Amino acid sequence: MGQYLSTPVTQKETETGKNEYLEYAVSAMQGWRISMEDAHIAALDGLSDGKKNVALFGVFDGHGGREVALFCERYMARELASLESFQQGDYETALPELFHRMDNMLADERNHKELELLKSDNADAANAPHSAPPASTSDSITKVSQSAAVAVQRGAAADSSDSSGEAAAAPSGTMPLQEALVLLQKLAETSVGKGGGGAGGPNDSRDDFGAALGEQIRGLSSERQAQVCSLPDFPINAGCTSVVALIVDNVIYVANAGDSKAVLCRGGQAVPMSFEHKPDSEIETARIQKAGGFVSAVGRVNNNLNLSRSIGDLKYKMNPNVLPKDQMITAEPDVQKQVITKDDEFLFIACDGVWDVLSNEQAIEFVRNRMKAGNRSLAQVCEDVFDHCISEDPRRTSGLGGDNMTCLIVKFNHGS
Repeated sequence: MGQYLSTPVTQKETETGKNEYLEYAVSAMQGWRISMEDAHIAALDGLSDGKKNVALFGVFDGHGGREVALFCERYMARELASLESFQQGDYETALPELFHRMDNMLADERNHKELELLKSDNADAANAPHSAPPASTSDSITKVSQSAAVAVQRGAAADSSDSSGEAAAAPSGTMPLQEALVLLQKLAETSVGKGGGGAGGPNDSRDDFGAALGEQIRGLSSERQAQVCSLPDFPINAGCTSVVALIVDNVIYVANAGDSKAVLCRGGQAVPMSFEHKPDSEIETARIQKAGGFVSAVGRVNNNLNLSRSIGDLKYKMNPNVLPKDQMITAEPDVQKQVITKDDEFLFIACDGVWDVLSNEQAIEFVRNRMKAGNRSLAQVCEDVFDHCISEDPRRTSGLGGDNMTCLIVKFNHGS
C-alpha cells in the first residue's frame, strides 16, 4: 500500500488535566500512516507569574519526519516564558516571536544532534535528557548539506501518497510526479466517478488511463515543465504546522502557521480561531513569488511543499534579502484573540488529519453532542473523533481519513 500500513494503528495515546478554570483532554492516533509525526503541548503550570492564570495548548503536525514537531513540544513553553514580550503581557507580539525563535533554534547546529535523536525511532534516544539546549543567536541560515525528502500530492493515488508534505523534484524537462498523479486521479474520477469500481477493481487500474494521461502531460507548456526547485537543502529538512492557544485569565490567543486549526464553541456555534495557510491563496502566493519561489499548478511551493507556513522547512527560509516573516515558507503565525464569555463552552484544536474529514461546524456539533449527552468523558470524546474520522480504506477515499490525527479539547469552567 505504499505509504500506508496494511491495517491502521488505532491505539490512542490520551492525557487529561484540569484546574479550577478549565479541563482538557488531548489524544493522538497514528492511523494508517507508517509512522506518527504529530506532537502536542498541554501545560497548566510553569507559565504563570502568580498574578495571572496561564495555560498553553498546541498541536504540531510534522512532515518529512517527526523531529521538528517533537522539538516544539519540548521547548515551546520554556521559550515562551523566557520572552520579554511575554513577561510584559504583550502576548500578540510574543507568539510570533516564539514561532520564529523555534526556527532559529532549529537552524543552530548545536541543536542538530538532539534533532537527529528525535528523528530516531529509538525510545531511549527520543526521551534523552533535554533540559537546556542553546537558543540560536543568529537569524541567518547559511549552512547547507545534501538530503532528500520524497513525497507526492496528498489525495492522489493512495498507494503513492506520503505524509511528509514535500515532493521529490523531477529532472529538468519532465513533469513532477505529484502533478502526474493528480491528473491521473482526475482522469479516473471523470471516467468512473468517485469511488467507482472500487480499489483493485477493473476500473481502478492506471493502465486504463495511460493514454489520456500521456496526452495531458504532453500538453503541458514547456515553461510549466521547466519549473523545478533549485534550492539547496538544509541539514534539518523536516517541518511542522503549529497551532497554539495561550489562555491568560479570560482571554484566548491563538497563533497558527499551516493547516492545523482551532475552533471555539460559543453557544453551540463555531467561531474560527485560525485559518489555513495554503500556497494557492492570493496572499500566500504573492509572498512566495516575492521571495523567489513559485506555486505549481497543483498548489505546491516550488513543486514540493503543499503548505505555505510552518516551523522548520529551513531550505525555504534562506533568502538573505527578506525578513523571516516574508520568506517563501514562513513561521509567521496569524494571531486571533477572543475574550471568553459565559457562552463559550470549549475550544477544539486539531491537525489536518481531522480537518480533512470534518468542517468547523461538524467538529463543534460532533464534540458538543457527546459532551452534552453526559455519558462520555472528555478523553472519550477526543477518541470518538478519531473513530469517526478514520477511513475504512484510504485508497477508496483519496487519502481522506488516512492521516495521523491529534485533537485537543479545552472545556471552560464558568462556575455557578
